[in-house]
Amino acid sequence: MTAVPFLSTQPDLEWLPMAVPPVGLSMGSVVQCPPAPPDGTEPSPENLACALALPSTFTAPTLAADIARLVLTVHRLGTLTEPALLLVGELVANAVQFTPAGEYVHLALGYRDNSLRLVVHDTHARHRHPRLASACDARRLSQLSLVPEVVREHDGDWGFGDAHEPAGGTRTWAVLPVTERAGDR
Repeated sequence: MTAVPFLSTQPDLEWLPMAVPPVGLSMGSVVQCPPAPPDGTEPSPENLACALALPSTFTAPTLAADIARLVLTVHRLGTLTEPALLLVGELVANAVQFTPAGEYVHLALGYRDNSLRLVVHDTHARHRHPRLASACDARRLSQLSLVPEVVREHDGDWGFGDAHEPAGGTRTWAVLPVTERAGDR
């Protein structure tokens, strides 16, 4: 029987056999182990909820677009996939410019109110001084020049502002409504 490591304050419980699943304690409550099985619902636009943490590297936009293509295809978002991938690439590339090496940018894909929602967080906090904020916003806007065009073409919306989670910094988002021509459901 294989032993698995288990953290404990009691030295005699440092290793438990796999046949005895450990029950962990968290904040004074018992945690089910093993946890409940994952959701087996068939993927659809209505249950799209995906979040990624990507290292701040120049390969992050390509990696994000590849993963987003798979997620959007599996969730049957049809021809909306191509504009969404363009937005994912642009938003993540911008976030990498505002996030130092060794830190992470965060991408979330979701669906709500018949719209695809893309949210990207970088770690660069918004400036409080008006001139610094204006200069930084102008830099950010110049790097996102394709985003307004794509969003406008699809009757969507986009913007950026303070981010509180997951790492503070700035949140940039885009919303693309799903129309009959965009979805293939």
